[in-house]
Amino acid sequence: MAAEALLDALAQTSGKVKVGVINSLAARRAPAHVSVLAGLLGDDDAMVAHAAATGLGVIGGADAAAAASEYVSLQEVEIGLR
Repeated sequence: MAAEALLDALAQTSGKVKVGVINSLAARRAPAHVSVLAGLLGDDDAMVAHAAATGLGVIGGADAAAAASEYVSLQEVEIGLR
């Protein structure tokens, strides 16, 4: 129930409040939240994107590492580093 409320709050918040929601999701260390946080890596708000990246590190595991790595690879291609 609490996780559902946090997930719902992501769509309704922004800025520091959204960062707090992300941090709360990450603290639960639920692998099910990896895809949600991965989807926020490209957020226009740098604080939100940073919190999502940090959250993936907090959750840990192969899926979180893969999501972060994939995002970095896509960014490198986008700016021409590859």
